[in-house]
Amino acid sequence: MVDVKTQLQHAKAPFGAKPFIPAKAEPNHVDSAEPTGQSAGPEPVDVNGPMKLSLPLGQLGNERRDRSIYDEKMWGQADYRSDGAKGGSAWKSRVERYFITKIPVAMGLLKLAEAHNLEVISEDKFVGASMPYLTDEQCQCFNREVWGFLSGCLSGQAEVHCERATMLNGLDARRRVIRIIEDTAPMKFEQLRRAVQMIHVKLIKDLEGIPDVHLDSTRRPEAKPTAIGSENQIC
Repeated sequence: MVDVKTQLQHAKAPFGAKPFIPAKAEPNHVDSAEPTGQSAGPEPVDVNGPMKLSLPLGQLGNERRDRSIYDEKMWGQADYRSDGAKGGSAWKSRVERYFITKIPVAMGLLKLAEAHNLEVISEDKFVGASMPYLTDEQCQCFNREVWGFLSGCLSGQAEVHCERATMLNGLDARRRVIRIIEDTAPMKFEQLRRAVQMIHVKLIKDLEGIPDVHLDSTRRPEAKPTAIGSENQIC
């Protein structure tokens, strides 16, 4: 197409004029987009290893504590109360921000609680995962503060699940509450899976007492002839 266009322009040029010499076509360069790195998602939490904590301790680092870190007056406010039936996600986000505002390092500790999912968080495991960034006393203080706050602002099913945790174990209490508020599907699936396994085992045990009988489907049982004149005479 370029050659035809060049010939036409040369033919139209006046006689004696300099011949039309097309400029050297430059290849079209398309600036290749620089490879962009994939957006880094949240770093997974190793529930069996130490926590990588770096945020400030906030009021948790104050050695003199003559009152609770989390204000008990918040218990009476409707936005900080929950029964686990509705508005669970909004309540979770609101309370989580309040916890982190007072104790910034709580961001990592709350992620640890959610990462355990169906696994109980014992106090010893919490202390082992938080040390040496947190001391044993600071871990106990945080657990106690969270447990006290949840105990004061929960009711209904949320309170029932909170009370199933060990006394003063705030992280495990929060884990249990979040399980029923945010997403209960994994828990229901786990219960269903165990129920199906139990049914399968029960059927196998029931079949163990049945004798092994092989029937030849090609043979039909022969009917015994009856006496002539009887009502069941074969025709």
